[in-house]
Amino acid sequence: MNQYIARQPIFDKDLKLIAYELLFVDESGIIDNKNDKNQKSLKTILSSAMQNDIERIVSDKYVYIDYTKQIFEDEAISFLGPEHLVIELSARVEYNESIMNALFNIKSTGYKIALDKVNVKLPDEALLQVADVVKVDFMQTTPADRKILSEQLSRYNLTLLGTNVKDRKAYQDAVDIGFELFQGFFFAKPNIVSTKNVKSLSANYIRLIGELFEARPSFDVLTEIVESDVSMSFKLLKLINSATFYRSRKINSINQALVILGLKELRKWATLIMLNENCQGKPDELIRLALMRAKIMEMLSGMKQPNCDSSKAFLVGLLSLIDVMLDNDMAQVLKELPLDEEIIAALRDKSNQFGQMLNLVELYEESEFKSFKALAEQLKISTQQVPYIYFEALEWTEQLIKDL
Repeated sequence: MNQYIARQPIFDKDLKLIAYELLFVDESGIIDNKNDKNQKSLKTILSSAMQNDIERIVSDKYVYIDYTKQIFEDEAISFLGPEHLVIELSARVEYNESIMNALFNIKSTGYKIALDKVNVKLPDEALLQVADVVKVDFMQTTPADRKILSEQLSRYNLTLLGTNVKDRKAYQDAVDIGFELFQGFFFAKPNIVSTKNVKSLSANYIRLIGELFEARPSFDVLTEIVESDVSMSFKLLKLINSATFYRSRKINSINQALVILGLKELRKWATLIMLNENCQGKPDELIRLALMRAKIMEMLSGMKQPNCDSSKAFLVGLLSLIDVMLDNDMAQVLKELPLDEEIIAALRDKSNQFGQMLNLVELYEESEFKSFKALAEQLKISTQQVPYIYFEALEWTEQLIKDL
């Protein structure tokens, strides 16, 4: 059975990224704490993942990792310090006195402890005393349940974390009753409050992208567009001198920079900078997520038939959150962009191979691995390769974020 590793962001109430949860799962879902065979598999994956520098996976953020009783008893904690790790334990499992004493000792050294799967029935008093964070699943509780929980837990020194938060209303309602942390992909959905007050794309970027997607783009026209925008020119020169795009030759003109990058990279760069410009006031994770999707789709396209255009796959991933960034309907946003019809169809209704690949990436992000496996088989994509592609894309994304 295939096993996967993914990460999901955790935000504070101001949508500032503060942590990632690392998920170690198989095709059936999150590994069962009571299954000895799965415990051993989890330990193996955990050790393998952490042989690499933790910063490759979570940068400078906290990382939440779900610990089974067995792993905890084996003291498989020491490889990661308290400045990074939040130990996550199920609130529905009984812990003996020995483990509880160990928990209090570990807490005293600076580690934080989170209780998962808390519902209307509160955990034991001892667990509530040792915990720092309580995770409440929004798919398993009602708004009324969460209000009662918030009131009951207010006498403890705990932070409430909502998981599986699916929309902005659920997030805002939870903020109002005392939740401080949130996990879920609600931040990657558009918050359309008015069709009259949505942001629109910069005219210069629309001109640039329009020329780049002409049948025969003119470098003279591209140069004129970039040179007319000081900010765009600066970003181009900064990026071409970055670790991601570095060339040994010295750049002495905008035209030279454009020619050296070439049309394939220019299309990526122009779209990326356009997204970054329009993501102001949104969680930084949106740009990171768009980049991850783009790179994964580019690499997945190489696993398919030769006629699967990797450049189109990349751009579909990169533009997949443009509606969220602009708080506008995707179909409306696409009317402003002079894109290839195949890209538009993929983004509008996921009706072609690129749209299906985007759906596959989203299923992986949200750890919907049963559906992910079925779709991967339909697309003839090896599920065993995807975790490696995922972490390669993650590393590439973190480097590019530094260069922006």
